[in-house]
Amino acid sequence: MVANFSNRQADKCRPAVTKFSEHYKIGGSRNMYKAFSSDSVDAVNRINGLEPPAVYDRLRANLPYQETRDYLAKVVTFRKQFIASTESAP
Repeated sequence: MVANFSNRQADKCRPAVTKFSEHYKIGGSRNMYKAFSSDSVDAVNRINGLEPPAVYDRLRANLPYQETRDYLAKVVTFRKQFIASTESAP
């Protein structure tokens, strides 16, 4: 099940997303939304209509910076490795 992410929730997240995105060259939540639509309300609706793997694929294909697309893949890989290592720990 995909959690719905409302525009009001997006407004609350914007300062943290902006700080994160400036550091990692995403360019703000706007560039993330642009991967889905030119309109942020439409982008949120499209994100809510997708399963997580489809959101990931769309971001990997459509984020505006190659560095950001590569970073996303790197983070997901490290997360999988971390989860695997914690599950196998005694």
